[in-house]
Amino acid sequence: MKKRLKILLITGTVVAAGIVAAVVFSRPKVSYETAAVDRGTIVDEVSVTGSVAPKDKISLEPEVSGKVAEVAVSVGSQVKAGDVLVRLDAKDLYAKIAGQRAAVDSARARLAELVAGATPEDIALSEKAVATAQSKLDASVAAQSDAQVALDNARKSLANVQAKADAQIAAKTDDLLADYDDAVTKANDAVTRLSSGLFTADDHLTFTTTNSQAENDARQTRLQAKAVLGPLADAAASAKAAGTADAALSAYAGVSADLAVVKAHLDADAAVLDVALGVPSSTLTTYRQDVSTAQTNVTTVTQSVLSSKSTLDLQEKLNDADVTAAQIAVSNAEAGV
Repeated sequence: MKKRLKILLITGTVVAAGIVAAVVFSRPKVSYETAAVDRGTIVDEVSVTGSVAPKDKISLEPEVSGKVAEVAVSVGSQVKAGDVLVRLDAKDLYAKIAGQRAAVDSARARLAELVAGATPEDIALSEKAVATAQSKLDASVAAQSDAQVALDNARKSLANVQAKADAQIAAKTDDLLADYDDAVTKANDAVTRLSSGLFTADDHLTFTTTNSQAENDARQTRLQAKAVLGPLADAAASAKAAGTADAALSAYAGVSADLAVVKAHLDADAAVLDVALGVPSSTLTTYRQDVSTAQTNVTTVTQSVLSSKSTLDLQEKLNDADVTAAQIAVSNAEAGV
């Protein structure tokens, strides 16, 4: 009985193993695609729809009417004074003048024929025709002359506007350069004279304090302030040598930063005087007055430099607008000639 049971168990195991093998080997073979890991850029594109509009738009208005024969520039082109933007078709005007000259000549010829044997009435009619033709011719010639006068006036106006703009910029530039010179003078006076009494030759305080941090701040900021005096003078001298508005404006950032360093030193000096020890009352009063004067001088010249720089910036913008308007007037007048 046990032997039969073992046979049955073995047989069942073999059958089960066969079923499992059949299921496993009957499955379709699965293949996989692999790739090496790499670093790259992920592009995220956004598509939107809209329209582009110019910031400024100016209409060309020729002095005389007519058809546009040629547009001499394209969208986005840069133009300058004297550039031709558009040309009007002058063929109609010239043809009209030529026709009217012919009419005058014809009328005169007719008059000459009639004078020889025409009646007074015929002569009067011919004289009237000649006068009418001459009047029309004179009007056409006058129209052309008026257009040329308008162009000449527009060009003179542009020259005047440009000259005025140049003079204004030169004056504002001189003001800023003068402020730079004053800044150099005030900064040197503040560091080398007005605040020098607080320090020894090697830049240590001449007195003790109750606050070591305030003492250290005064000494460190003094070293920094003395270090910027040279670059400040160089920046002012370089801008003055160039003498241009661009040079003056380019120097502003450096000059302003150097003045801020000097002002920080004077503020540190004022703070350390509040914690000074062993300084006679009269001496302490003198120190405070000198430092206060230096603070006021540096603050005033800093504000003056900023004001002159802002004025120059504004004048350049105003001049650009005036010159552009005058250039457009010239272009309009040129289109009518």
